[in-house]
Amino acid sequence: MTVLTASGTASYGSGYSFSDIVEKVYRRVMSGVSEITVTLTATIDGSTTTNIGMSGTQSSALVPGAILSVGLELMLILSSNSSAGTVNVERGYMGSNAATHTAGDLVYVNPSLSKFDVGVAINDDLNSLSASGLVRINTAEITYNPIFMGYDLGALPHNFIDILEIRYKIPFPDRRYPPITRWHVSRYQDTSVFPSGNSLTIYEGGYPGLPMYVTYSAPLVPYSALYDNICSPPVTNDPDGPYNGYGGLRSIPSLPPTAIDIPPIGATIQLIQNREFSRNAYMVQPDPRKAADVPAGAIMNSTQRMEIWRQKRIEEEVARIHKQYGKLPHR
Repeated sequence: MTVLTASGTASYGSGYSFSDIVEKVYRRVMSGVSEITVTLTATIDGSTTTNIGMSGTQSSALVPGAILSVGLELMLILSSNSSAGTVNVERGYMGSNAATHTAGDLVYVNPSLSKFDVGVAINDDLNSLSASGLVRINTAEITYNPIFMGYDLGALPHNFIDILEIRYKIPFPDRRYPPITRWHVSRYQDTSVFPSGNSLTIYEGGYPGLPMYVTYSAPLVPYSALYDNICSPPVTNDPDGPYNGYGGLRSIPSLPPTAIDIPPIGATIQLIQNREFSRNAYMVQPDPRKAADVPAGAIMNSTQRMEIWRQKRIEEEVARIHKQYGKLPHR
């Protein structure tokens, strides 16, 4: 399960944010459902605050054992003081992480669906999309040295999928970047020679002392903060660390802008299908709808058209990537 670490209702910046996708999925799955909500009366920090003030007309629902959802964090009420309008809570409940929240933030009481669950479903779908061929594309630089045929791939993410293209720079004024068409990638190599464990063997020459530009594909980056920009997450969320001597930390583009509609579809399918499992659980009271109204399997079957549409969109975006980044022949 992907760990989510931040939340809040502060400004998410320009562009399409993780919050936008979370809210989009929530609206689809919870359409027509009215949840019990209250608001925070004061800002709380990301770890130590456990005595929390809340207010609202539905504050009577703040009882021990109730689950609270604020941003991407879940809390469990351990005790409550109705006269003081405070509750004592366990922070970072059920796998979520404690985070800073601002006075006035909306708090859901015993939510049918938490924003944390929505965020996890979105990140799970991003993992699935990477396996389906919808990947992020980036370029790393490796300085050509005529003494070596083999180069360490530490400038690439440790989990890169494939190398799509290699070109090398030649001195001005030509302004040409000729392709290298013969190369080989090896993984799990001797780390005393190739520190990253991944190596690139070049069978053609470049230009001594100038860079080779290695275009590669890698899995989509999961999101952890509501203000993350969907198409270019902040460098602080880069799981691959520094750019290994090539200019410090990098901002890695993740989801192609044309594909931002796909994760909400996949997350919606996951969350709707999970309701069938909850309904069939014998340990708790099932959904109030009668079997004659909503037969067994009806919930899971309702996503079939969405699954077809999701697969169609994935195929379209993968085809777009193949056209944009045609892989050069090599051996």
